[in-house]
Amino acid sequence: MSENYIEPESSLSDRTQSATERANQLKEVAAGRARELRETAAQKANDFKAVANEKAEEIKSKASDQAHKLKEVAVDKGTKFKEVATDKSVKFKEAAVDKGAKFKEVATEKSAQFKETASTQFDTSKEKAKEYQVQVEDYIKENPTKSALIAVGAGFVLGLLMRK
Repeated sequence: MSENYIEPESSLSDRTQSATERANQLKEVAAGRARELRETAAQKANDFKAVANEKAEEIKSKASDQAHKLKEVAVDKGTKFKEVATDKSVKFKEAAVDKGAKFKEVATEKSAQFKETASTQFDTSKEKAKEYQVQVEDYIKENPTKSALIAVGAGFVLGLLMRK
């Protein structure tokens, strides 16, 4: 009888040890899986950061390109306007001198019209520039992070260019 009693104790001990070993194995598997998940999450975060940086660079590049194009257009239009104004005033002056006193009154009238047109165009251009300024300010207020990133990127690029 005492032999029967000893066997269940050893059987219970074996089962306890086996359960403990199985628990340790499961614990190791869970720790390994958690490590894998952390590594995957870190990789995904790095990938997302890289994509975000690429997009920021694209936006910065596009903004810089658009600003450069806008500047070129403004300079071209100003130069053309100046050339046209200069050409017209020279031709007008020559015609006024050739025609004499009779055309002096007409010349004065045309000059006043031209001045008014130029003033109107200047005022219109000035208003448009103010509107663009307001739009840019509104954009900056609506998108402060994007604007700050663009400004930082532009400053960085300008710094690199100034250094060379």
